[in-house]
Amino acid sequence: MTAFNKNTMPALRLEINAALKAVAEKHGILINLGNCRFGADTATWKLEAIQFPSANATVAGVANATAANLNPIEVKAALDWKAKAAYRGLPVNALGKQTLYGGKTYTIVGLMPRRHRYPILAKSVNGKLICLAESAVRNTK
Repeated sequence: MTAFNKNTMPALRLEINAALKAVAEKHGILINLGNCRFGADTATWKLEAIQFPSANATVAGVANATAANLNPIEVKAALDWKAKAAYRGLPVNALGKQTLYGGKTYTIVGLMPRRHRYPILAKSVNGKLICLAESAVRNTK
C-alpha cells in the first residue's frame, strides 16, 4: 500500500475487522471498528470494546447470544436500553419485542441515547437496522 485513500481503506477495514474478530472471540468481548480519518500518510480509527454480559444473556432480543453472533452496535444499544429506557420513560420490557411503525413490523433492538429525534434502534424482518422515534414503542406486541 503506497497511500491511504478512499479506494484502499475499505479493503484495509475488512482485514482489520477480521484480525479484531479473533482478538474479540479470544477475550469474550465485542470490538467495533468505528469511523476512520485518514490522510496520505496516516489513518486514525475509532475503536470501541464492549464487555459482553454473559454467554447466556438475552441481549438485543436474542436468547443465548454469544459475542460471535451479534453486531457490536446492537449489543451497545441493548445495554443502553436496559440502563436508560426507564429514565426516558420507555417500557423496559419492550426490548426484543415487535412494534408496528409506518405499517411495517420491527423488532426493538435497543436505545441510542445520543440520538434525540430517532433514538430507538430496531431491526426489520429482512434484518436491516433502522432508527425509530420514541413513539414507536407505544405499539409493542
